[in-house]
Formats: sequence, C-alpha cells, structure tokens
Amino acid sequence: MERITRNNGHDPSRLATRGLNGIHADGIGDDLCPKWSLTYYTDTWQQGPFQDLEEGGFAIDKKELLATSGEARSMVVNGPMVDITLAPGSIDKFDLHENAELMLPGLGGGYKTLAARAVADRSWTGLDSMSLDLYVAMWRELGARIGQRRGNDIEWEDGEIEKITECSR
Repeated sequence: MERITRNNGHDPSRLATRGLNGIHADGIGDDLCPKWSLTYYTDTWQQGPFQDLEEGGFAIDKKELLATSGEARSMVVNGPMVDITLAPGSIDKFDLHENAELMLPGLGGGYKTLAARAVADRSWTGLDSMSLDLYVAMWRELGARIGQRRGNDIEWEDGEIEKITECSR
C-alpha cells in the first residue's frame, strides 16, 4: 500500500483546530511516530492545515467562540484534551496524582501550574483525554464551528462550503 503524506511530511491529520493563537493538527503515523501534533502559527488555515486533513477529518473553528466566551476559554485549560487514538466514546482519566505531587518541586512554568491543579483537585479534567467524537461533540455544544473534509472542500455544519486552496511554497 502506498503511503500518503501531506504538506507537513506526516500522514494526513484527523483533526485541525483553530484558536486564538494559531491552528493545531493531530494525526496518526507509523511505528516510529504513532501519534503526532503540529502547530501552525497562522490564521490562514485553508492552506496547510486543511490540505493536511484526511478525507472525513474534522475541522473545529474555536477562534470567534474563544474571543467571546469565558466558558469556552476555561475549557481550553480545564477541559479534557483530545487523543485521536482513543476508541470512540472513550475518556482516559488522569490518574497519576501521586506522581504529579512528587514531581512538583522539579517542574516549572505552566507544567507546574497544571500539576499543582491536578494534585489539589482530583476531579479536575484538564489532564484527562477524550476520543475525537467526544471532543468534537464537546466543542459543538460549547458553540464552536464544526466541519469535515469532503474532497477539496470543508463542509461546515452551518451549511457553508469552504474550498481548500493549494499551498504556495
């Protein structure tokens, strides 16, 4: 079977999300790189992130929502992360609270903040992971714009069809 790679040199991504500071893509590769993430520091996601999206892959546009909703901004840090390797309907709960507590003295910056939060509140979900279907449903419920790649278009759930443009190099 011929291996398909896209502009990023990896296998096609399953998810592209746009937030306030850029666009993030997640994909599954091979044995050497079973799961990968890539951040594009751009606001133009028709090139690159959309071209790298596999057929049927999801696009989540959170940018306007994050600019106007405190609840949505809170979910960026306090809500579960996506793990595209999890089976549909799955949640992987963070259960290393004791390890996080032991590591606290050696951590710095944002890592220390997140670990301290996990130690202080074991019900906090910011280090949990959820499957792609649950992640899409969560952001849909919060009000993000959801679309899927169909051929050379992104078909948004609001009815808009957005062309994927060629990336100039």
